[in-house]
Amino acid sequence: MLVPFYGRSRGKAENRYVSDCLSSGLETDGFFMNLLVKKWEMKCPGTYPLFTTSCTTALEMAAACLDLKKGDEVIIPSFNFPSAANAVLLHGGTPVLCDIDGDTQNISVRDMMGRIGPRTRAVVAVHYAGVACPMAELKEAAGEAGIALIEDAAQGIGAGYTDGRHSRHPLGTMGDFGAVSFHHTKNLTCGEGGLLMASDLDN
Repeated sequence: MLVPFYGRSRGKAENRYVSDCLSSGLETDGFFMNLLVKKWEMKCPGTYPLFTTSCTTALEMAAACLDLKKGDEVIIPSFNFPSAANAVLLHGGTPVLCDIDGDTQNISVRDMMGRIGPRTRAVVAVHYAGVACPMAELKEAAGEAGIALIEDAAQGIGAGYTDGRHSRHPLGTMGDFGAVSFHHTKNLTCGEGGLLMASDLDN
């Protein structure tokens, strides 16, 4: 028996939306993009969504916002997709690998904290397979060290993190930056695409 790697479902309105867009002759007028932005802001308020060509692009934009200088370091988990390391390298920084937790396959906060140095600028938390990283611990560690926290939530659409007050936060919305993917293997897809979220555009 062939077990598919993933499957897709299509809502009733999808074909109509694509047809309306193509028949309008205004593929770039922004109507559907504005609709998407409004819906995302309802789902994740205060995240300033910027839709991108991929989650990789979103991670690269997050790295660009750090204004990395030569020798600056960004900690990333060793179990990862190359995009996080490439984003750091593309903008002149040095990726520093840290261990993962054997139970969750996510970043080990203990090992990450031991790798923070004077040139550390950020840490990337990868929510592998939609399993939330220990965000309370990560936010505390990043805050104490004065470094940025970037969430790679490529696989995390629809998943969340529950804090000690029992408040549920969508993955990608708790760090300084969050990136998600709309690749055709992800929970919500448009074939390709991604999204960058920012917690505070004024800082």
